[in-house]
Amino acid sequence: MKNKRSTSYFAIEGIDGIGKSKCAHILSHKLSRASGKKVYVIHDPDSTHLGKFVDSSWNRAHMQHPAVMALLFAASSVHAQHRMGGIFDKLRSGAIVIGDRCALSTYAYLVRKGMGLDWLHAIHYKYTFPDHTIFIQGSPHIAFSRLYRAKRARNCTLSQLDQITKQYLKAINYLVKKKKSIEVMRVRDTDSPDEIANRLLVSFGHLC
Repeated sequence: MKNKRSTSYFAIEGIDGIGKSKCAHILSHKLSRASGKKVYVIHDPDSTHLGKFVDSSWNRAHMQHPAVMALLFAASSVHAQHRMGGIFDKLRSGAIVIGDRCALSTYAYLVRKGMGLDWLHAIHYKYTFPDHTIFIQGSPHIAFSRLYRAKRARNCTLSQLDQITKQYLKAINYLVKKKKSIEVMRVRDTDSPDEIANRLLVSFGHLC
């Protein structure tokens, strides 16, 4: 998709346990009913062979140099957009795409591992940020409690979630100042996923 951006390309962002996936799926149903269009929820990494490889590599990230992980995630994100039947083909067909994460996650998580924002930005030069990125900002304590109850907290700590939240804000501030900017709407996790989805529908439904 060269020199063309669809206003029907969204992404839901935030730390693990903050409610991204649930919000994305609720929003997809509401947008589908309101617009009558096909709505796709695409995970990052996606379900292609490359996406699955990158996802499994992240589970062994302690064995990889952070630069290797950053390059893998950048390749996966670009591939998800440009491959046949990928995000841009879906948008060209008139569908709506909601990303459950986008490249913003790579910036936030890899900056924490020592990668510079300028370098991360450089390796994403073929990546197109969604037209609307929704960042769910909330308490790392609540997010960690959800992960703990779901038995998904073994690969992270409360301190790490707090650090990643700060890196998200740092990455957002960095990107909005760049020529390749992103539009970010911040919402609080004090609202339920359904309330957040309703708010997003009011804000963006007319664009679809």
